[in-house]
Amino acid sequence: MDGITELGLRQPLPASPAAAPHLSEAPAQESDLSVFLKRLLDVMASLAPDADPADLEDLSNQVRDIRNLLGGSPHAQELRGIAATTLRTCERFLKASRHFHTTKDQEVADLIAILREAAESVLGNSSKFTAEILERTERLRGLVQLSDVRDLKARLAGEVDTLQQVTEARQHEDSQALVDLTQRVEELQVNLARAEEEATTDPLTRVANRRAFDRALTRAVAAARKKGQALTLALLDIDHFKAINDTYGHPVGDRVLLCAARMFESGVRRDDLVSRYGGEEFAVILPGGDLDGAERRFAQLVRTVAEREYEYDVSDPSKTLRFTVSCGLAQWSTKDDEKELIQRADAALYEAKSKGRNRVVAKRRSRLRALFG
Repeated sequence: MDGITELGLRQPLPASPAAAPHLSEAPAQESDLSVFLKRLLDVMASLAPDADPADLEDLSNQVRDIRNLLGGSPHAQELRGIAATTLRTCERFLKASRHFHTTKDQEVADLIAILREAAESVLGNSSKFTAEILERTERLRGLVQLSDVRDLKARLAGEVDTLQQVTEARQHEDSQALVDLTQRVEELQVNLARAEEEATTDPLTRVANRRAFDRALTRAVAAARKKGQALTLALLDIDHFKAINDTYGHPVGDRVLLCAARMFESGVRRDDLVSRYGGEEFAVILPGGDLDGAERRFAQLVRTVAEREYEYDVSDPSKTLRFTVSCGLAQWSTKDDEKELIQRADAALYEAKSKGRNRVVAKRRSRLRALFG
């Protein structure tokens, strides 16, 4: 209604002029019609509903023109024409105002639909968030019934601000949940890695266990077959290990196993896999390793082990012992599977043992070669 005041619709009506002598026909009717039109203009000035600013300005101009015509004391026929013009003016304005409000209502309804659609797209499984969003959108829908556009805008802004706060709170919860989930996933990955390591690592020597060896050998044979590369398998056994346990005790025997594992790891390449095959026996997979090179490397390793003295009592450095190892080598051929390769390496190890231990025997499919340590 401020727009109507600014456009000059609310103005005092001019005093009704005395009827002119030539308007003597039906003076009462003319006077009543004139009074009616003036009262109608007063109603439009004080109670006209909100409308588009252009429609308000047009109404203001037309009301002003009608007031001027009424102030000129028109005769009966002119008055009837002014009345018809006044009614058409009011009818057009009220239709325009109704269209204005219908459009505004639709805009608010569209806004609510957009907000609801946006909310539904991020609801997830949060029933609490769902309830808060739906509550806000229902309150927004109720605001459509407000007749005062300024109040509607203020209330709508407040509801949208609250809705934004609810959404930001949900985003914060989601962000924290993501952080917690990420941390849990990282912890799970660490635990899985630790479990995998424990499942594939010998707890005493900390080298690969038999399970890991079986898997690695299958992969190594498949890779050698696919790429046409060399592959060698070494089996090593600590000589007279039962005598070490019987003489020094099992704790010292465990230390011997640990020392042997460390010596084997230090004597092979980075890509070679050292594993505890069982008891005092170890296995080494040498991907890409040819038999001649493996013979030289393990002959040196066997000599190094035999030349070392190992302290077995930390409280008395003078208490030392020596031990030796025997080694059997086998090179994979395209006719071999894992089982045949292991059998040939085991046969070479058995031969090294039977020939006096502390030595390397390399076994091919066609012939045997022995290299003494």
